[in-house]
Amino acid sequence: MPHVDEILRRRLTEAHRRAIRRHLTGPYDGPVALFLADGFPAHHPDLGWSRLLRRLEMVRIPGDHHSRVTRHVGVFGAHVAEVLRRVEGSA
Repeated sequence: MPHVDEILRRRLTEAHRRAIRRHLTGPYDGPVALFLADGFPAHHPDLGWSRLLRRLEMVRIPGDHHSRVTRHVGVFGAHVAEVLRRVEGSA
């Protein structure tokens, strides 16, 4: 018999999957920055977001998914700070 934690994990996973299937995504006109690791393999450079996000800014970070927040955290942080400065300055 499965442990209570396993039963709860399965229920949560299924609830998450149902929510994703039912969610209807619409366009968004506000600014959005997508921080993408250089080493991240993608069939579409914007991961398909540009069809919904009219003001999408792609920000490339050196490394892969994990090293961008470990070895390259300084570069990543500088890019985040710059995007936030611009957003705060335009508000």
